[in-house]
Amino acid sequence: MNNNNKIKYFRNKSTSRYNILSNFVNKKNFTKKIYLTEFLIHLFLLFLSFISIAKCKIIKVTICNYIISLPKSKGEMDFRGKYITDNLKFKKSINLIRSTDFINSIYCYIKTPNVIFYLSVQYFATLSFKFYSKLDFFNYYNRNLKTKKFIKKIFIYLRISKFISIDDSRVMTFFLEICEELQISSVGYMHYRFNSSYKPIKFYTFDTFFVWSEYFKKRLILLNNKYKNKKIIICGIKNKIFKKPKKKIDALFVWDLDSKLRSLKNLILLLKNNFQIAVKFKPSSQKGNKKLLIFLEKNNILYFKNENFLDIRNKYNISYFIGCSTTALYEACLYDALPIILKNNSSIAKEIISEGIIKSAKNDYKNISKILKHLPHKKKLREQKKKIWGEIKYNKSLIINNIK
Repeated sequence: MNNNNKIKYFRNKSTSRYNILSNFVNKKNFTKKIYLTEFLIHLFLLFLSFISIAKCKIIKVTICNYIISLPKSKGEMDFRGKYITDNLKFKKSINLIRSTDFINSIYCYIKTPNVIFYLSVQYFATLSFKFYSKLDFFNYYNRNLKTKKFIKKIFIYLRISKFISIDDSRVMTFFLEICEELQISSVGYMHYRFNSSYKPIKFYTFDTFFVWSEYFKKRLILLNNKYKNKKIIICGIKNKIFKKPKKKIDALFVWDLDSKLRSLKNLILLLKNNFQIAVKFKPSSQKGNKKLLIFLEKNNILYFKNENFLDIRNKYNISYFIGCSTTALYEACLYDALPIILKNNSSIAKEIISEGIIKSAKNDYKNISKILKHLPHKKKLREQKKKIWGEIKYNKSLIINNIK
């Protein structure tokens, strides 16, 4: 990507943001805040990371993985990327793990060899910018530059030749810049639907990229034409075998970033009177869901915080997934359910609706209840599954050979 595009990418903000930045700096409207506990935790995790780096230098590790471990998962890898991570040899690689809480990080260190804690590296690489905690854009741009320099030094020290990563939009930009600068072979794998607001995918490319199906391959090339000349591997899907539960859920609300309690609570309460309703929390974060939790418990509504869709499906027959923009809507048919996307103002929702693959509906009791009265037809489920997931079955040897 040329310098002009990089400038557009990082500085595509209104001039008012720069005026705000200037005002903050001129008025010295910021405070020096370094919390001792946070500092000591990151210092300890960085110390463990340096032990891993030293060990990997001795055994001449030249492969680096970037992985996400979700909060309260006891060190497990993000389930959305397990179709790849289950086939990686962690003992023969250095493993950059993004883990947001201390206890989970310790589990990661025990379960996975050669761990570097990405957020602790970022913390010390960008420590000086924590003084400007209110300056969002200033922090975002400069933290990435500082973190990139730190990570690049680690890659040079270990002579990394291959980088394998989940397509995390928060870090993909500078990781792929490092790979380009150091001529490192890059391998990526998707963990959610590509959309036009997913900026890094438009500018940067992995040398090899794993996608779920032909549909997602087409989406990828549509967003970045450079992928026509890259190696794209279609992984396919595993056959899911379910138990035969007697309990049912008519509508499973899958919470995402665009789900707003204020606009959805009336719909949920009205549906609860005539249907079996449940709510699935967003897997990556539950910090913003305290109000949701209080609402669900107060109204005696079934909810799932840490369970995955397979666990839920083994306990309940689910008829419909309802969401605002979540990738789980594409997965609904894999669990014998049909998806409904609620119309909203988010760009992702509008993009999904425009494709016409997923049924859309207004946030209105009359519309939704009319749909829920009818069980999903098996023919519709087959058609939905074929459109999104195709006919290719999961092939473990295909993944292993292409990672090699």
